[in-house]
Amino acid sequence: MNTISLNRSGRLFVEYFTLNWIRDVVIFVGFFLLNIICGCINTPLTHYNIIMIVMVILLSKLFKFISDKPHGISYLLSPANIEEKFIVNILISHLYFPLLLIVPIILGYNTGGLLTTILPNKSFVFYDISLFRYRVILVFFGIQALFMFGILFFKKNGAIKTLLCLVVLLIIGIIVVVRLFAVFEDAAYYVEKNFIDNLSYDYIFHILNYVGIFTLWILSYLRLKKMEV
Repeated sequence: MNTISLNRSGRLFVEYFTLNWIRDVVIFVGFFLLNIICGCINTPLTHYNIIMIVMVILLSKLFKFISDKPHGISYLLSPANIEEKFIVNILISHLYFPLLLIVPIILGYNTGGLLTTILPNKSFVFYDISLFRYRVILVFFGIQALFMFGILFFKKNGAIKTLLCLVVLLIIGIIVVVRLFAVFEDAAYYVEKNFIDNLSYDYIFHILNYVGIFTLWILSYLRLKKMEV
């Protein structure tokens, strides 16, 4: 099984949905009903944090075979090679999970808003789909890639340990930046005015995200391959 087979990959998708379709339907319906209420009162919630938390939880369940022996045996006995398993997991975690959460948010909010239009003196504005623009989706990809590697690296309680590492790194980063600006205040001001102002922040953001996501994918693949061996 050195080549990638669409037939074997398809069976992996079928296996996932066979085992998890009830849970996913409950999540979809739950988000849909919640957002009908939001649409009725014309007050959209801040969904980004909720989506990221639920996606990480789903990701942890997807890679449950890392820390759970019965799931690990089932994973090893699956009739597919490591490349097929990894690609299927990427598609499920990075594409399917965001759609599972974003689609019911938009549909539910618009449904609730349309229901209010039957009342007198009530107007409705459709959900601004640009809230889930390309930049936001790219951030979701980055978060999923980061936690995927963390879960594979730590094995047990990988999501929690990854989050703690991020908090520690964030604190250290803030301390370092504050110290550097205190020591090199004049130099930092010069760089900001003569160099940073001339750069496209969006361009830098996209480059760093692409590099980070592909690097984490490669590291996750190598880690998964080593664990399977």
